[in-house]
Amino acid sequence: MKLNFNKALTYLDGEAYKDEKNEPLLMNKVLANNLIKLTTGDPLKLYDWAVALYKTGILDLDRADQEQLKSIIKGFTDMYIIAKAQMFEVFEKLEKDQ
Repeated sequence: MKLNFNKALTYLDGEAYKDEKNEPLLMNKVLANNLIKLTTGDPLKLYDWAVALYKTGILDLDRADQEQLKSIIKGFTDMYIIAKAQMFEVFEKLEKDQ
């Protein structure tokens, strides 16, 4: 099942976060960069996920891998709740569309 993380992270008012170049901060890039900083887990799987996210923003994951990714996102200690919640909305959208 394909999860599309290729969208801008937004503030509570819906305005997009901006990066240092004043461009929208994309969820897929943030998630990819956080995955490659992990020190535990299956290195090849997580690296493959990070590369796919960074390049396309889309991950095609089965239910078990979706649950693993949710757990990883929940465990990020340096990621704000607002970003985690928007990532979880991607999972919710997939479930609603099924």
